[in-house]
Amino acid sequence: SDQLSGGEQQRVAIARALVTNPTLILADEPTGNLDSVGAAAITQLIKDLHAKGRTIVLITHDAQLAHHAETVHVLGDGQLKGSLETKDCADAAILTQRYLALLNEASAA
Repeated sequence: SDQLSGGEQQRVAIARALVTNPTLILADEPTGNLDSVGAAAITQLIKDLHAKGRTIVLITHDAQLAHHAETVHVLGDGQLKGSLETKDCADAAILTQRYLALLNEASAA
């Protein structure tokens, strides 16, 4: 693994996780170490897997990636602060605004 880049190591880890054909996939920052082409490929793979009936739990700080989800659960300080339906957010910028608003509401309460 010393000879593989971070992105290559990440792709290998994803391939190893998928080889057992799981019904539930936990993906923690799956595009974090990838360039835009690699990130787009992984995003499409995740969408394809979900379309085939897999449940995907995606942990990310990337609003562009989160916008591909059906529901975004907002966590802060180890607690659920709220949930957003991405169908109600026209783009990642609106998703980010609503995400920040949830965090602000929770901290003000």
